[in-house]
Amino acid sequence: MVIEFPVTIPVSEIDGGSRLFLDYVSGKESPIREILGGFGDGDDRWQAPPPEYGHVETPGALLDRLIEYNRDIGAGDDVLARLRGALDGDVRIVVTGQQPGALGGPLLALHKLSTAIALAGHLERTRGTPHLALYWVGSDDVDFREIRDLFLVDCDLTPLSTSIDAAAYEAASPVGAVSTSAVRQLWDAVDPIVGRCPHGKFAGDLVRASLDGASDNGAVTARLLSALAGGGAAFVDGREPAVRRQARDLFLQYFDREDEVRELLVAGGRSLEAAGYHAQLWPGPDSGVFMVEDGRRKKIAAGARSGARVAMEEDVTRFSPGVALRNLVQDQVFRPVAVVLGPAEIAYRAQLDGVYRMMGVASPVAFPRMQATCLTPAAAGMARGGQAPPIVRLINSPDDYVKELYAAARPAGLQEAIEEFKLAFESGKEDFLSAAGPVLEARTADKARKRLSDVGRRLGQALEVGEVAGREA
Repeated sequence: MVIEFPVTIPVSEIDGGSRLFLDYVSGKESPIREILGGFGDGDDRWQAPPPEYGHVETPGALLDRLIEYNRDIGAGDDVLARLRGALDGDVRIVVTGQQPGALGGPLLALHKLSTAIALAGHLERTRGTPHLALYWVGSDDVDFREIRDLFLVDCDLTPLSTSIDAAAYEAASPVGAVSTSAVRQLWDAVDPIVGRCPHGKFAGDLVRASLDGASDNGAVTARLLSALAGGGAAFVDGREPAVRRQARDLFLQYFDREDEVRELLVAGGRSLEAAGYHAQLWPGPDSGVFMVEDGRRKKIAAGARSGARVAMEEDVTRFSPGVALRNLVQDQVFRPVAVVLGPAEIAYRAQLDGVYRMMGVASPVAFPRMQATCLTPAAAGMARGGQAPPIVRLINSPDDYVKELYAAARPAGLQEAIEEFKLAFESGKEDFLSAAGPVLEARTADKARKRLSDVGRRLGQALEVGEVAGREA
C-alpha cells in the first residue's frame, strides 16, 4: 500500500508501552478510565471554576508575581494580559511542566508545551472562554542525573551527546540553581555543530539570547521555552515563594496526614496492579515534604517533625514538596481545567486519586501529551511513493519498519540482477585467467589474479550502495 499522510492508527493496534496509558487514550471502558474519567468533551471538569488567588496572600499577589516573572523572561503582552484575566476568573488555565533539562530538556518538553498551547486554543474556540497554557518549570527538583544530559543529532543525523559538568551541581540543591555559566559551556560545546545545520543561526541566536538574560538554569529553560512558544504560554518556576505561600494550608494538611497519604498511595498502587496495570510510585519511609536549608533539600527526621511543623506554619517557603505534594500544590493553586501529561505521569495521577479526594483538591482532566515518531525525508519519500508496510509498524518498531520500507521500495528484480552480475564477473574472471595462464609468467599471473580480486571487491562495494542507502534511511 502507499501511505498517505496524515494517518490515523487505532490504539488497539499499538504494541508495547504502558497498557495503563494505552487503555486510557483508547477511550474504551477500562479500570483506568473509571479512575481518571477520560478526557472527552462531555466531562464537566472542562468547566472547572476559577482559582482563588487571594486565599493566603493578599488578593492578586501571586498573579502580580507571575506577571513580573513572565515579563522578565520575555513574555508578550497577550500572555501578561491573560495572567491579569486569570486573577478575575475570566481566563482558565491548562497546565503542564517538566524539570529544567539541559538547554530546555528533551523533546518531550516541547511536546508538552505544544499540546498545552493547542489544547488551550481549542478550548477557547469551542467554549468561548479565554484559556492560557501555563508551564511549570520544575526547578526545585534535585535529580541532577535526570537533567544534565543533552542529546542532539548532527546535520547527517549522527547522534551526539554532552553533559553539564558534574562540578556545577551541589548535592541536594535544586537543579534550577545550576549556574548559567555551566549551561553556557554546554552550548559552546555544540554550537559549532549546530551552526552548520539548516536554521543553525536561528537556534544559536535563540539560545544565546536565553543565556544572556538568565540568572540560572531554571531561568534559561523558561526563557528558551517562552521564546519557542511565541507568546503562547505563561511560565512559573517551581521554586516560586508566592506559590508555596498560596499553598501553605495544603502543605500543613499534607504534613499532618502523611501516614494516611502513604497508605492511600500503597493502596492505589496495589489496586492498579490488581487491574493488570503497574504502580508508578511506591512511597518510602521518609517524608513527602522536605526542609530547605542553605539552599539544599533535606529530609525531616521523625524526631524533628514537631519543630518542622511550627516552622512550616511560620514560613512555608522553607519547605519543598515531593512528587505527590507537588501535583496537589499545582492543581490547588492554579485549579487548571486540564493538565497535559506523559504516560508515566498519567500513571502517577491514577495512583494519587485517593489522595486528591482525601485532601479535597479537585483533579483536572488528564490530557495526554503529543508523542511523535519521526521519519527521515528519504524514508518518508519512500512511504509516499512506493509499497509501504502498515504504518502501525513505524510506531511499534521504527527500525524494522524502515527495513521493510526499503525492501518494499527497492525495484523488483534488483537483487537478482546484482547477484547475476556478481556471478557473471566471477565466471568471466576465471575464464580470462584460464585462457591467459599459459602465456603469463607465474608472478604476472599471480599479480593479475590479485588485481582482479580487488576489482571484484570494489565491484561488490559499488553494488551494495543501494543497500547502504536503505540502511541509512
